[in-house]
Amino acid sequence: HPADHDEVQRVLQTCAAHRVAVVPFAGGTSVVGGLVAQREGFAGVVSLDVGRLDALEALDEESRTATLGAGARATHAEALLTERGYTLGHFPQSYEGASIGGYAATRSSGQASAGFGRFDEMVVGLVLATPAGTVTLGAAPMSASGPDLRQLVLGSEGAFGVITSVTLRVRPTPDVRLFEGW
Repeated sequence: HPADHDEVQRVLQTCAAHRVAVVPFAGGTSVVGGLVAQREGFAGVVSLDVGRLDALEALDEESRTATLGAGARATHAEALLTERGYTLGHFPQSYEGASIGGYAATRSSGQASAGFGRFDEMVVGLVLATPAGTVTLGAAPMSASGPDLRQLVLGSEGAFGVITSVTLRVRPTPDVRLFEGW
């Protein structure tokens, strides 16, 4: 239950040194098997709960981006943003229990998110802890210098490391939200 990126990094380094598999965990709403550990070839398995990484780390009102800890539950992230007049506007079925890192790790989409797009389209940057070090993606604007490695991490279910923070596009909170069904 690490408190920050550096603690996640140390857990991963220790587990790698002892051949222990790590399964990142936050909301536990995965329905596609992402929480099932690959045990073959490992001495054991650790569930790494990133729930304490739940802060609004930065809000850039000019560029309308927010950096949130990967363990922030969606409801908590929306509350933090609403206090500042913003929203993610991402409301999948798993909204009540899912986390920001989980949204990224599963390339989340949701039926009540149609106005703002899929979660992966909102992601500006990610910070990933790996046994070999920190990977920061999306820090530079788009270029023709190579592939966008964010797309490799989005939807990877933690296979390349543990997402510790996500920078996202945010929008001003609407005056009214209306949900209808037929």
